[in-house]
Amino acid sequence: MHIKKRGRYLTCFILVVSLTFSLFVTKSTYTTANADSLSSLKSQYSELQQKQHQLQEQINKLNSEVTTASKKKSTLDEDVTLTKQQISLLNTQISATQTQLDSKNKDIATTQKSVDANIAQYKVRVCTIYEAGNTSDLQILLASKSISDFLMRYEVIKVVSDHDNQVINSLKQDEIKLQSDKSAIQNDMTDLMSSKGTLAAKNDMLNSQVSQQKALVSQLKDNVTSTQAQSDEVQQKARQTDAQINAIIAQEAAARARQLAQEAGQSGSAGSGGGRVSATYLVKFAEGFEGVPYVFGSADPRYGFDCSGFVQYVFANAAGIALTHSAAAQYGCGTYVSQSNLEPGDLVFFDTDGGGVSHVGIYVGNDEFIEANSGAHSADEVIVTGLFDSSYWASRYVGARRILNS
Repeated sequence: MHIKKRGRYLTCFILVVSLTFSLFVTKSTYTTANADSLSSLKSQYSELQQKQHQLQEQINKLNSEVTTASKKKSTLDEDVTLTKQQISLLNTQISATQTQLDSKNKDIATTQKSVDANIAQYKVRVCTIYEAGNTSDLQILLASKSISDFLMRYEVIKVVSDHDNQVINSLKQDEIKLQSDKSAIQNDMTDLMSSKGTLAAKNDMLNSQVSQQKALVSQLKDNVTSTQAQSDEVQQKARQTDAQINAIIAQEAAARARQLAQEAGQSGSAGSGGGRVSATYLVKFAEGFEGVPYVFGSADPRYGFDCSGFVQYVFANAAGIALTHSAAAQYGCGTYVSQSNLEPGDLVFFDTDGGGVSHVGIYVGNDEFIEANSGAHSADEVIVTGLFDSSYWASRYVGARRILNS
């Protein structure tokens, strides 16, 4: 198979050399200087296209990073909002707890006053007894005049004493309970303040991360802008180079057309007559490049071809027809051909990436076409492959255009 490809390539090389010599003999305007200039421009255009492709991949990557960073920033913003809400809720709880603490302190103070007041009253009674000369409960009892008086005095002393003790003890128990409640509230307050401190620290950390993420998003967007500017500049240079290439291709095609016209005038049998080549001649010329490697952006057999560059080169050098180096632009040339009316030499177009016409080849007959394939589906070179019997190409087929004799 490789021997067959090399043989075809050698045949084509001889054909191109013969064509160039013939053009020189007929004093064509397509000179060696033009060939060198065209080769240099095509090499430059190929490099620019590859650079443009790399820059676009870089832009896509940066845009993806911007999207990821922006989503992360949005998540952080949501976390900051949630943390602020939690802090606000804690502040409300802290305020309510402080109110409870203040209330307990007031209750404790009130209870303490009651204890103090009852103790003071008890002291007054003791003092009254003392001032009356009754220095003890025993003396009060001894001063009784009868058994009944003694018992009455005893009951009174006992009741008064028990009452004072009960009141004071009750108040002291209340005070102990209030102090316990206060301690529990203070513990709650400590926990709340600790939680608030933790949330405040988290909030500070999140705000710092938001700032960093914001700066990252800004930097990435600046990188996108800068890379897009580079891409636009490269694209502009590529357009200018492509225009220069097309101008030389037009000269090359015009020279070939004049040669065909001259041959037709001399023998009346060149190609299909009238200065036009036959589809058979164009197809065989194209098949001579089988095995030439695929090179993105190139239209020179010395380096390789991409799909539209291959078609451009074949039509210019075989048929004297100038086409632009773009599959989408070539789809606008010639006349429409239905699938059932395809003939050798027709251009067949495909949508390989879902974005419209992106690939082109030359129909060679028998449900086959020749193309410079990028290797996405088969060999990374110029090959002849099936058309509608291939599910890959059949599902991506867009349409066909007739350039020869249109």
